[in-house]
Amino acid sequence: MTRGFLIFAFDNEKVSYFKHAVWTADRIERFLNLPTTIVTDTKSAETQTTTHDLIITDAISGGQRNFDLGQCGGEAKWYNVNRYQAYDHSPYDETIVLDSDYIVNSDQLLKVFDTHHDVLFHRDVYDITGRRGAENYRTFGHHNFPHYWATVLFFRKGKEAQNFFQCMDMIKSNYTHYSKIYKYHRLPYRSDYATSIALGMIYGHRIDAMPTIPWLLQTAFSDVKVIKMGDTEYKIVYENWNKITDERQKYEIEVKDMDIHCIDKHSFEAIVNE
Repeated sequence: MTRGFLIFAFDNEKVSYFKHAVWTADRIERFLNLPTTIVTDTKSAETQTTTHDLIITDAISGGQRNFDLGQCGGEAKWYNVNRYQAYDHSPYDETIVLDSDYIVNSDQLLKVFDTHHDVLFHRDVYDITGRRGAENYRTFGHHNFPHYWATVLFFRKGKEAQNFFQCMDMIKSNYTHYSKIYKYHRLPYRSDYATSIALGMIYGHRIDAMPTIPWLLQTAFSDVKVIKMGDTEYKIVYENWNKITDERQKYEIEVKDMDIHCIDKHSFEAIVNE
């Protein structure tokens, strides 16, 4: 039984996703002792060398995204659609598809391989600043359908996983149609929505039966700066409203030996470039 990781990474003019993926794959190899295959395009792969296995394919854009929070001129194409190809691209029997901006700081992800489910990802997130509750991210669309996060997506090759990715392919090809049914914004394409709908399909929309990774996805949201202090030590810098002074105030906390989904691409870029 082979196990490994799959990372999709396609550069645009704002973010060096391939460079991020190589850095993340290096940490997977060191902390988890498992191989990583990076799915990318020719242009991205030419930006640097790596010892990790590569699969070269065409990048598919899901629309425009603003990569500079709160600033104009930060828009660029977001190549985030290819994840539906994971079943065909993965060389492993058991695979974790991981976002390139996931900081591996422990061996926690190894526990996902012990599941008896053939498809699994996170339902709930944990804001490491403590400002947001998980309830804010549990549903999407007008009908409040259960929201699952595609950041960490485990699958075991077999009929169930094959059906899941076939559903993802169908949703991708008819994304406008599904946006009308579930009443969410059509653009940009969201892998979270596609995976959530596909999971609902293979479980017959029995919400209570849909499984989840049994811990919260530790997340630093886009308005949080993550600064590397040591190999597994990070400083989290954010702003929050101070009720005493009645103004926004900067806060800092430090975390150690904890995996982090770092959404702010500029923070991640600085970490990778150290």
